[in-house]
Amino acid sequence: MATKVGCMTAQLNGEEIIRHIQQTYEDFLAKPENREFVNRLSLLVQKYQQIAAMEADAETNPLVGLERENLLMEAESELEEISIQIKDACELNLSPSEGELFEGYTQGEIEEIQELMQQWSPATYADVAASILDHAFRKDFEPLDYLRRASRFDKPKAIRIPRLGSSEMGTVRWEIKSTGEYLIETPEGKIVTYGFND
Repeated sequence: MATKVGCMTAQLNGEEIIRHIQQTYEDFLAKPENREFVNRLSLLVQKYQQIAAMEADAETNPLVGLERENLLMEAESELEEISIQIKDACELNLSPSEGELFEGYTQGEIEEIQELMQQWSPATYADVAASILDHAFRKDFEPLDYLRRASRFDKPKAIRIPRLGSSEMGTVRWEIKSTGEYLIETPEGKIVTYGFND
């Protein structure tokens, strides 16, 4: 029974880890040159689904149970290998501004930054990281704190400018009059900048 529960837990954790990798490295995996990683992750998902499908038979047939355990160990080994490969490859493919933005942060903080960056538009900058670095520096924020604050901006308390459509610059400004806090974004809802009125 312990082995069965252990297999189920490992299987669920494996699928969760794959989803986490796909979300964390979404932009990296979207590049055509990284298609091989995407295919390998898809095959791993199928392997974990196969392991799940074998569960009922594994309870009554020791041979199926053994095959399932072997398949699970194989999947876990492959998952560990591809996790390391994607992380290393992603680090090598960082833009100069991404390298600068991530410097000094823990892996967990880098993953949080990458997740928050998905809410942003590069606008006129080379990439989102360059935009965040410049805005955070000019507005005297630590970059991760800047991203967190922008992410928590309370739109229900803000006035939309213009009320309909977008400005001549093709953006929408949200401003909380009582605090001077504002957020500027694209009409699609991607953040362009965040800050406080002087």
